[in-house]
Amino acid sequence: MKPRPLLISFAIVFAVAFGLSLPSAAVCSTEPVIMRLDGNFTQNFLYWTQVQVGSPPRNYTVTVDTGSSDFLIPAKGCWMCAGKHSNFYEPAQSRTYKPVPCTISSECTCVNETSTLSLCQYVVAYTGIAEQCVGAFDLVAFLNQQEEVGSEATGLFGMIQRIRFGATVAEAAPSHRLVYGDLNRRVASRQMPFYPDGMWGMAYEALESIGQPTVLDALHAQTGMPDLFSMQLDAVGGLLVLGGTLEPQQDALYHYAPLVRDDFYRVRVLDVQLGGRSLGLSAAYYADTNCIVDSGTPFPTLPTAAWLALRRLAASTCTGPHPLVGVCVDEHGTPLSANHTLFDGQCFTLSSAQIQQYGSLAMVLAGESESGVQSSDKTVTLELASSQYLLPMYYCEVAGQVGLGITVEEDWTIVGALSMRPYETVFDRGNSRVGFRLR
Repeated sequence: MKPRPLLISFAIVFAVAFGLSLPSAAVCSTEPVIMRLDGNFTQNFLYWTQVQVGSPPRNYTVTVDTGSSDFLIPAKGCWMCAGKHSNFYEPAQSRTYKPVPCTISSECTCVNETSTLSLCQYVVAYTGIAEQCVGAFDLVAFLNQQEEVGSEATGLFGMIQRIRFGATVAEAAPSHRLVYGDLNRRVASRQMPFYPDGMWGMAYEALESIGQPTVLDALHAQTGMPDLFSMQLDAVGGLLVLGGTLEPQQDALYHYAPLVRDDFYRVRVLDVQLGGRSLGLSAAYYADTNCIVDSGTPFPTLPTAAWLALRRLAASTCTGPHPLVGVCVDEHGTPLSANHTLFDGQCFTLSSAQIQQYGSLAMVLAGESESGVQSSDKTVTLELASSQYLLPMYYCEVAGQVGLGITVEEDWTIVGALSMRPYETVFDRGNSRVGFRLR
């Protein structure tokens, strides 16, 4: 690769400690901001919203990702980045831009800007891709549904100087970011019909690449807005609510799962079921994996043993009177070979009745007791109908065919965007819990 892409990543910090004079947020409303989400799930497998950065502001579309904490937008010089190159961020063109010194974090590598100033350089790594950034400060504005500024916060961002493809799994933290790396490769080869300008990582500070408070931390600290947000993901588009929920007067409709730890949105998975039948793995098994709620992972994702158990459970129908089409037989009733099924990335043309025969996929989470602590006696069950996880996939070559919208990754149990779609999902950061309201 000859020209080097250039992006920007955001995370608010307490700049006073470093003697930096930053602009105050111009809009300090504590009222919730309802933002429009875009995205066609069967084409892009992700969702994005619009923000403004800098002064004067420029508009950027950013993927909403609850599985990371860095904020990424394209900057001048990023010839491969999505979006209009004429609109890319230029530090010299924003009167609120401030450089970030390398002394801000031990994760920084010092890069000399002048004889008296060294900037912070760092790497954001995903499986298959690594992005080299240099830090900077500026203003981020969040737009409501009418595309007007709903609130603002001053944040830290890092200009990505280059993107290196082929990063190893060992370099990536965490490994589940494989999907993001794969999507970037498809963007680079122009295989995606549309891709947002950048990414908004909405998880906790612990995942921010140089260990600084995030954009959401900035919004909460600078405006007093409640430290929570919610998402409603539709087949096309959706809604993102900053500082509130869509049904604030109907709290009884929300069922909460306490977080195990504040880095990802980690929950405790007790069981996974297909058609009402357990996969037969213990809660202790899932507890040994990373169980998270992640809007940036498109599909429900199971660790290896659970994935194999799911496959065996589906294949148990092969000796019965109603073998599953796509697992046991093809559309014509011909038996399938062991490596030519939906579980092997194959696509089939299934009738509504054949799809329904699979049964729903359910993830059972430990719920919240009346005292607000985690309880195995209180559970939250997230159910996904077979018509929702058997859907047209990007690798299906024939119109009308469907693939399996359930994926596998070692040591990860992920409630992905597809699992979130039947619900409004609340990320209650202030109370360390995730809530779900059936729509």
